[in-house]
Amino acid sequence: MIDIFNASKMFITSDIHFFHNNICKYCGRPYNFESNEEVLQMNEDILKKFDELPDEVGTVIWNLGDIAYGKLITKSETPFETLKSLVIRMKGEHRTLVLVLGNHDKDLYKFLHKKTNHNNIVKFYMDLGFDYVFTKPFFFDDNIIISHEPFYVNPCSGLKNIHGHVHNSPMTEDYFEVGIENYDMKRVAAEADNMEDIPDREIVETGKKINLNDYVNVCWDNINFEILDFRKILKKIKR
Repeated sequence: MIDIFNASKMFITSDIHFFHNNICKYCGRPYNFESNEEVLQMNEDILKKFDELPDEVGTVIWNLGDIAYGKLITKSETPFETLKSLVIRMKGEHRTLVLVLGNHDKDLYKFLHKKTNHNNIVKFYMDLGFDYVFTKPFFFDDNIIISHEPFYVNPCSGLKNIHGHVHNSPMTEDYFEVGIENYDMKRVAAEADNMEDIPDREIVETGKKINLNDYVNVCWDNINFEILDFRKILKKIKR
């Protein structure tokens, strides 16, 4: 059994967004969002980064959510098989894949679970090839919280948060001052992709401030389209 919290080789990334045309527009990825061919080339270029990782027992790859999204996959005749082929390539022969579910992973499941005869989101992603699937934020160790969306950390707590979700948008000290979460982002994405709308939510002013040094953004669009060495991040946080 691989210890996914203390493996010999550990890597981390987030918000890959396979198949998502509009992510190229939103985040400045070097592909024409109007060209499906270029978006499929984006998929291939991302997979090549996984090909470069050690393919051996003890290699663990953490992904903090939003694996895929958009009409190219939701309208596919064989969406599950298509997604599984990508996950198998990410995994290789011996790697262990960990997924922390993001908002788009949950949206994608809603669109595909009936087509694929799944009634459990964890089983859906494990059947795709992921070895471990987390549905909520959790403690990685005593002072590190792993999450898809940034998780509020009291500046006096000594806690750190490794997260995705914000892509290449910088965190700000007042990120949590309004409890809107990712409502606006989800609405824009839903409308742009002609998907069903997101119901209105209550907006709550919280007044919460954060220390930006407590947050590590591992989004694909924030890390120069690379997969990071997780151990180096942990070592830096624990200094």
